[in-house]
Amino acid sequence: MSRTRASRSRSNIGGAATKEEPKYLLTLAFSILLLVILWLDHGQLPDATGVPSSRRPGVSPIPPVPKPHEPVESSIKRKLRKPFSHMVDRHSKLEFKKYTKKYDCVKPVIITDAIQGWGALGWTREMFVEKYASELLAVAVTKGGLHKREVYVMPVKDLDKQMTNGSARSWSMAEDEMFLKMHPELLGDLGNLVYAKDDLFELFPESVRPSNVTLQWGSQFARSNLKVNHYNWTSTDILFYGRKYWKLFPPEQDQYLYSEQETSSLDSYSQHAGGILSGLALQCRLYSSPVDAFMPDYTRYPLFARAQPYIAEQGPGEVLITPPGWYMQAFYPEESLGMSGQILNEKNVDIVLTEIMKIREQVSWNRLPFNLESLPAGEQVSAVLANLHESVYWRANVTRTALLLQFGGKVQYGQPIQLITSSGGGQYSGSVSPASMPQLQQHVQAALESTQACANKQ
Repeated sequence: MSRTRASRSRSNIGGAATKEEPKYLLTLAFSILLLVILWLDHGQLPDATGVPSSRRPGVSPIPPVPKPHEPVESSIKRKLRKPFSHMVDRHSKLEFKKYTKKYDCVKPVIITDAIQGWGALGWTREMFVEKYASELLAVAVTKGGLHKREVYVMPVKDLDKQMTNGSARSWSMAEDEMFLKMHPELLGDLGNLVYAKDDLFELFPESVRPSNVTLQWGSQFARSNLKVNHYNWTSTDILFYGRKYWKLFPPEQDQYLYSEQETSSLDSYSQHAGGILSGLALQCRLYSSPVDAFMPDYTRYPLFARAQPYIAEQGPGEVLITPPGWYMQAFYPEESLGMSGQILNEKNVDIVLTEIMKIREQVSWNRLPFNLESLPAGEQVSAVLANLHESVYWRANVTRTALLLQFGGKVQYGQPIQLITSSGGGQYSGSVSPASMPQLQQHVQAALESTQACANKQ
């Protein structure tokens, strides 16, 4: 009896298992179907990593085979640039000591409150047009691209029209070293930049001293060239109104900027064994790039894709200070007015003097102290300036007179003008006689034509 019950019990269990098998098989079939769907959808099944092999780095997916008579589309290769990883530091109330330690000749910085209280913050285009309508400004007009520009001298009232007609391929930008100097009332609206104190450029004779009040006025869409500042100095760019976008490249990235240019097409005024010259009274070599960093042509300049700039947006009342050797380019998203200057101090004096002495024919090397590099910074500057060739001061005379004639300055017969000589330390006054005036005007005209040609070729 017990044996019968036991056998019945076993048979009941077996019967239950037999009824459960169809459910198990249904689940298994559904799972297989799901895997097949995944295969068809993704091309490959996930492996033990849980990631399809076609999506793992280092594994190339198998391209689909095109059907017969089906047009095969050519693959579109688009090189995506890496996101910018460097932003220019911004500071307010930056102490001079901290600036000297962290930024001076190290990396660029924007100081947001360095010119508070300056009257120049109230300058407007309307003010310039009203007060200086007939005054002349040097203006570079670009039509058809960054390197298709012509330099003009035009009244401020005409510049007013230029500043309202900018486009992506055509714009105007004034960069004038003389305008502010010729208007003391405008100089009175400028204050002192604390980060430029003890500037050794003050030791330079006025005739060869770079202007630290260069007016910069650009229309919407204006762009500067990608270049290093003259003499590799530390630059200061101050904005009074508007906005600027900046791209700055540290010196070690010049290998991607195509900075070495052919000079065979330039005139003798611009050529030099060491490259293109600046055209300044105290010459230096120019370091510039043909690349437009804001609209780069990667087909023509493929190495530029490897460059990684520092980027910045500069607003009204802000100052950008850039170390020596950095390539920099500005873009004006809107009409903007500002001013540029430079700093020479004990940290960059070796760099600046080296750039000056690279033009060997303008410095008497045999008269320089043998221990020049070991002298204090100010004494180094004075020693080099004391041994400039006479040709430097002659070029300063011609350049200054040319600027005066071109920008409205009157040089009358017999009127004293600053004729600079090395023996006079750059401060000798002479006069222009009626007999010598035509010859001087010829020199001036030749200098103007050479300067114009140099500017057009850059």
